[in-house]
Amino acid sequence: MSPSTGAARAVVFVDYQNMYRGAREAFGYDAHPGHFGNFRPISFGRVLTREEGCVLVQVRVYTGIPVPQRDRKGNAIMQRRIASWVSDSPDKVEVFPRPLRYPPSQGREKGVDVELAIDIVRLALDDVYDIAIVASADTDLVPALEFVVRRCPDKLVETVAWEPEPGREAMAAAPIDVPGGGVRRRTIPKRDFERIAERRNFAQPAGDPTAALDPSRWARIRRRFDR
Repeated sequence: MSPSTGAARAVVFVDYQNMYRGAREAFGYDAHPGHFGNFRPISFGRVLTREEGCVLVQVRVYTGIPVPQRDRKGNAIMQRRIASWVSDSPDKVEVFPRPLRYPPSQGREKGVDVELAIDIVRLALDDVYDIAIVASADTDLVPALEFVVRRCPDKLVETVAWEPEPGREAMAAAPIDVPGGGVRRRTIPKRDFERIAERRNFAQPAGDPTAALDPSRWARIRRRFDR
């Protein structure tokens, strides 16, 4: 519990690309331009922790990033996006980018789900949170969630996905469940998504989003781009 408020400490774990693709499927954005489906992590975290007795401790975002040798423009866009995410709330937002692997030509995430799974378990054992809110439909995370549910019964595990629009149910992924239960599952409707949707255009530079960040912090993030 938070020593200052007595509220349950919540950490939000965001599998960003998984949730981005899920929004496009659940809300019928798959025929729209590619920026439809993006959202602001700190706003998402606040939506997920708005219930009474819950305090948002951290939003942790896990995502792939194009390598500049393959996609210079995509790499620059993601750098601006990541810097803006952190500058939105430097005390609460942490981003963990990993370079995409090739082939295929568009790249694919490698190691993102493993790092996310490790952190869910590690932060439970380190007593960083009372509630883990896991925003992903990736069932590869099930073993990590099972571990926390079985071995850390004082922790609440919640999984979230987008609530599909009528007629999109078959295309949208459901919140992760674990065998035997033990997690709280819920879906986030489109009306909430529209409140947190990313409206900024990162395709065109508009100032330097890293200027609002501590240089040493941005340097730590940048080092992860080439791992």
